[in-house]
Amino acid sequence: DLLYQLYFFRPLKPQAIKNLEKRLDSMTQTLGKYNDIALLIETLNYKYKPGGNVTAMDEFIIILRHEQDRCLSKIWPTAYRIFRPGRKLMDVLGFSISVI
Repeated sequence: DLLYQLYFFRPLKPQAIKNLEKRLDSMTQTLGKYNDIALLIETLNYKYKPGGNVTAMDEFIIILRHEQDRCLSKIWPTAYRIFRPGRKLMDVLGFSISVI
């Protein structure tokens, strides 16, 4: 897991690594919430069928999916800043890593 690997770099630049760890931890927590909601929908065995479901269930699923969308909207900006295409590890960490 990336968080455990970052711990190795903490002595080199403690504040930068701790900030990155906080951002990754927040993303992990939010992705966990997203996944919990997905599992709940799966457990309910919900499949959309026009006119085939109880209206209350459709409304409940809409609320759950809205919450999933909210989770993703919190993750994408941070994820893009950290993992965008062309981003190098040394840019994220704030220091250069020498090859031994």
